[in-house]
Amino acid sequence: MSPPHDFAARSSSSSSFHPRHQPQRSTSSSSPPSPSAAPASVPHHSHLAARSRLSNISRHIAMAAPANPSVFTAAVVPQAPEDPLFGLMRAYKQDTSDKKVDLGIGAYRDNNAKPWVLPVVKKADELLRSDPNLNHEYLPIAGLPEFTSAAQRLILGADSPAIKENRVISLQTISGTGAVHLGGLFLSKFHPSQPKPTIYLSSPTWANHTQIFSNVHLRTATYPYFSPATRGLDITGMLDALRAAPRGSIILLHACPSQRTSACTASAQARSTSSPRRAHRRPRQPRTWRRSWPSCSGPRSRTRPRTARASRRGSSTTPRCLRSGRPICAR
Repeated sequence: MSPPHDFAARSSSSSSFHPRHQPQRSTSSSSPPSPSAAPASVPHHSHLAARSRLSNISRHIAMAAPANPSVFTAAVVPQAPEDPLFGLMRAYKQDTSDKKVDLGIGAYRDNNAKPWVLPVVKKADELLRSDPNLNHEYLPIAGLPEFTSAAQRLILGADSPAIKENRVISLQTISGTGAVHLGGLFLSKFHPSQPKPTIYLSSPTWANHTQIFSNVHLRTATYPYFSPATRGLDITGMLDALRAAPRGSIILLHACPSQRTSACTASAQARSTSSPRRAHRRPRQPRTWRRSWPSCSGPRSRTRPRTARASRRGSSTTPRCLRSGRPICAR
């Protein structure tokens, strides 16, 4: 699908074939230019002609456009409530205190509160920029096959039975919000059951997840994920909730540590999560749907990585895990 500006370019270029928009052409245009002609005069006159045509089109549109106000008034489109996280960002920027600490958006900062780019991200960016085979051509509708297949193996494992049995389909989307919306829209439109299955979200989850599913007319429920008491994953409550979920429920899982809590499942816990109904000896399992996030390469931390201990652990610019003291994403 072509982007909007591409459509605009085609629309404007097609209008030049209309007799009213045909530029004047001299009979000498097909002959070679005179050596004495100034080459700079050609683009200058071309720009003037283009501006003139653009002004005529703009004036024509302005004269033809009705003076009616927009139909999207405040009564039709109510003001959406401010996102809590972005509201916190705005309050942080307006705060004049020199002791403020930004714990809002899940992005790394150094000891000077400046953005800290992961070394692996810098390396990947350098590889992309130096690869002569990469370009900006349009990708297939489902995305780059090499990327989606690699994502399958990364999230589910190279030896995953689901991959080997061809039961996994991956699409390249616009970040996490785009993935959740596309998945919800697909389930709402094509899932054969009536009523549609309930979507189980972790507690906590992102503020927009519930609204994304409600906008496509899907019901949501929650399962325990983070335990404030242990400051880690509530694996017992999570499995109990998933076992109690009705057959055919859709479960949105985090394939790596949750960006909001830094809690994640260990390997044995992940295997239990993938088949929570084995304890009930019921053959049919709930469908699981994983949303992937960048993960850290070091041991799992029970709390969100901070930079406060960096000065006591070595580098003053590399965030380190509070639990292990190792650099985050050092690979």
